[in-house]
Amino acid sequence: MAIESPLFQSSMELFGHSITHFNGTSELDRKLVILHLSNAVELLLKDMVLDGG
Repeated sequence: MAIESPLFQSSMELFGHSITHFNGTSELDRKLVILHLSNAVELLLKDMVLDGG
């Protein structure tokens, strides 16, 4: 998993965006935290699979 990988970069952006929503107070913020975190984990796993061949 290389730092310059597009999947890794997107995953880190989603993780940062989820932290922004974590500090929010609305119902939508809570939903977006879960959505963005799950998407970030999915992209990290895909990147690991691609690295493994």
